[in-house]
Amino acid sequence: MDTMASHPHTPSTIDARAVHACDSLDTELTPQDYAALALLAVNNKEPINSLTKANALTYIAQVGGLHDADHEIDYSPTVDYFTFNNRTPCPHSTELNDTLQKLADLNLITESQHTNRNSKLSRYEYTITDSGGDLLDHALHTVIDVSTIRTLKLVKSLYNSMASPKLCDITVRDYDFRESGDGFVSGL
Repeated sequence: MDTMASHPHTPSTIDARAVHACDSLDTELTPQDYAALALLAVNNKEPINSLTKANALTYIAQVGGLHDADHEIDYSPTVDYFTFNNRTPCPHSTELNDTLQKLADLNLITESQHTNRNSKLSRYEYTITDSGGDLLDHALHTVIDVSTIRTLKLVKSLYNSMASPKLCDITVRDYDFRESGDGFVSGL
């Protein structure tokens, strides 16, 4: 059985501020829902082209500090909205995957499947809808703080265009993902 543990900064501190910002929505959204919406909304609503990439981007945003060949960029890590299983080759959060499915079911994001004709492999692309963007705008400062938005924007702008396997390699090399056998690993 895989062990998953949460990091000390959990969204429980802001759960009470989760708001129901859209009267037509029957389900109250959680801070985790808003964090996923924010990740999809930053950088002019640029899509995220795989579930693996969505997991890796969210993991890097939660860890804090960006690394590349030339320099390190310090930034405030986001609240730990999701726990990650470190017994996989790349960060994986069942919570994030469930959140994305919930948001797709509510038509707040689109989940499009693309199949490569040659290899028959499928990947999913995630995009925020106009309804999801409007909902996020209504609740932005009550649920997601400005530093979280900045962090998500920075991580997405630096890593979203990268191929998923390379991004997974970076999480292992630069963020010590999988270094520990138990749950969430920050490495910093």
